[in-house]
Amino acid sequence: MSGMESGLPSVAQVLALPELVAGRPTVVAAPESCARPVRWVHVAELPDIAPLLRGGELILTTGIALPVDDSGLIDWITQLAGVGVVGVVIESVRRFADGLPAALVRAADRLELPLIALERETQFVRVTEAAHALILDLRTQQLEAVQRIHDIFTEHTAHGATPDELVAEVARLADRPAVLETPAHRVIAAAGPAVPSGSAPESLRGGDPLADWVHRSRRIPAVTRTEYVCEQGCLVTPVAAHGQTFGRLVLLDADNAPVLRTILERGAGALAINHLAERADWTAELPTQQALLRRILGPTAVPSGSAPLRRATVDSAEVLARADSLGVPLRGARIVAMVVIATGEVAAAVILAARDAGIAALAGELDAGRALLLVPVDDDPDKRLGVLAAALGQRLRRPIIGVGPEVDGVRDVPASLAEAIDVAAEAARAELADRPYYRLADLRLRGLLRQLRGDAALAGFVDRELGPLLAYDDTHGSDLVGTLKTYLRCGYNKAGAAAAAHRSRPTLYQRLHQIERVLGIDLEDNASRLAVHVAALADDVIHG
Repeated sequence: MSGMESGLPSVAQVLALPELVAGRPTVVAAPESCARPVRWVHVAELPDIAPLLRGGELILTTGIALPVDDSGLIDWITQLAGVGVVGVVIESVRRFADGLPAALVRAADRLELPLIALERETQFVRVTEAAHALILDLRTQQLEAVQRIHDIFTEHTAHGATPDELVAEVARLADRPAVLETPAHRVIAAAGPAVPSGSAPESLRGGDPLADWVHRSRRIPAVTRTEYVCEQGCLVTPVAAHGQTFGRLVLLDADNAPVLRTILERGAGALAINHLAERADWTAELPTQQALLRRILGPTAVPSGSAPLRRATVDSAEVLARADSLGVPLRGARIVAMVVIATGEVAAAVILAARDAGIAALAGELDAGRALLLVPVDDDPDKRLGVLAAALGQRLRRPIIGVGPEVDGVRDVPASLAEAIDVAAEAARAELADRPYYRLADLRLRGLLRQLRGDAALAGFVDRELGPLLAYDDTHGSDLVGTLKTYLRCGYNKAGAAAAAHRSRPTLYQRLHQIERVLGIDLEDNASRLAVHVAALADDVIHG
């Protein structure tokens, strides 16, 4: 740790002062400990000085009054080490002209306490003056550095810096990688040496300090204040506001230097203010936008079961005027409803994501874990929706986004929303994850079955194809239907199905044969396999 980092000079830095160099100092014990910071330089000739010290002192002595026997010298050096003395300088001119006693040197080495011998007579008063001037100078530099850090983050806060910008500033000031993560170890922002641009976790690969971040982060213990985690070589501090911790800031490849702690803590403070400001924004916006959405959607704002939303009866002129006042241009625009399913404060995330993407949209909460967006689109709706989906991906963990059809005005919005809700629900149920968002066409057969889920003919088809197997499971307490669905989901690959079901292959084969006997079909027959596959998907859609 350098003097600038600690605000104090090291033992080595003090030994480099001209006033000490003139005495020809030689480190005879524990040279590896000369990086310790020196709080004060003290001249001490008394052998029982230890109780009067506070730690951090570099002791200067001529050795005249020290004990005459080895045991006394060992006891003296042990007491000094015990109170936190960081080094001992002995002028070996008057008493120890033939060199410091070997027992004293061995004891200092064992205690990891630097022991320095001066070959020439040295004016200790000049040494203390120079050392204390150095200490005060470094202290002043540290205070100035802390003030600069404070000013930098104050300016960022005043200008509404984003989390990415604040984390980048932490990394720049510390010259080390910095990471802002959620309590679930999701990287929100990252910057610094060897960290690529962009904060998406999947961009952190190779020799990156953030490779395998989740695994590494889980080994960093939870903290309630700034802590140095030696095993991981990092400084970590919580990012909290009003008693709620919503993330933590980690400085990698770090030591416990005070200046690094200051950078980390000021950065965390700015991030907390940023979070509060964002929260204030969305909590202020949400009720207003929610009220307008209720006007657009009418009494059937949230559909249930298979009942579609009715065409809304609204005062279009009033709704359009209110939307204009919120900066959302619905007048004359084609509108798309988006439904977002995720964990966390989803309604907040959709408002902030729309702002991140620079897209004017109305946002609201459907229920816990679901939110909606009404998005005015232009001639290239997919481009706009793609940008918005990417922004949502930065705000939420693995969101599922369903998109309804484009409609010509606010009166037809409920129809778009109904389809978006169905699409999002089915994509979530099928655990789809290959697209940033889904339309009904993207669900293919599942989409059709979703539309037909209330049809009695579809329910009858499921009963004919799977009824005997469902009844067998009820009677025998088995789950052959589950085994069948796993087999179908794995593309009729028996080895893959056995692995997915955590069963041995012989056990899976036996169960597939039992399914064939109960249903009276051959699963190798394409027509039979297709029929039960469609029935299984329909059963998921109807009862999922």
